[in-house]
Amino acid sequence: MSNSRTFIIPGKPIPWKRAGYANGTFYCQQKHSKLNTGIYIHNQHNGELFTGPLALDITFYFPMPLTQKKKWDELRLKHHCFRPDLDNLLKYYLDIFSGLLFEDDCSIAQINARKLYDDVSRTEFTLTEIKS
Repeated sequence: MSNSRTFIIPGKPIPWKRAGYANGTFYCQQKHSKLNTGIYIHNQHNGELFTGPLALDITFYFPMPLTQKKKWDELRLKHHCFRPDLDNLLKYYLDIFSGLLFEDDCSIAQINARKLYDDVSRTEFTLTEIKS
């Protein structure tokens, strides 16, 4: 049986941002938000790293648009097709997961990712060790 675990990170999903540059130095613009997100994951995890090839199933839930309040029932769990880009969301979270849930993100062999609308903003993901 393969090792699998589901995690939930509350709040609106956060996209990756480029490193900032000031006074001749590069710096991470998201240092504090990455630390806070890492704490949520750490509190749900036993500390043992996932190994081998891994499958990531991740869903980013975005808040319902306020301008579409009359259509909320129609929009719930429908696809979100606006910014932020799905690849930037993945970069942000994979950067945090690396070293916390697995040694390096190169061990991710399969990804299933989606953006949806829902009443409660959050990021839910399941990490599974793939056994051949």
